[in-house]
Amino acid sequence: MRLTKYFLVTLPLLFFSATSMARPALAIKMYKVSRNGRRRYIGTIFARQTKRGLLLIPRLHGLPSGYRGFHLHKNPSCKNFAKAAGGHWDPKKTG
Repeated sequence: MRLTKYFLVTLPLLFFSATSMARPALAIKMYKVSRNGRRRYIGTIFARQTKRGLLLIPRLHGLPSGYRGFHLHKNPSCKNFAKAAGGHWDPKKTG
């Protein structure tokens, strides 16, 4: 199996509300970034706080078929070849 290396990154975040009854959701634009820094828009992940926790709804395209996983970084920056994103977001310090 060949592994393609790339980063998924976020750019400025936008707020929106689907209806006046719905809780606001955060729309996070996602980009596929190659090792040489070229980026391509691949969709949006919508984040909404619910009674049971954070709900993430991906609307992504242009990725090879198969299962996906992801993780969050502390900082919303991809400068310095994504090193500016910092470590993984772990508010409860679970390690």
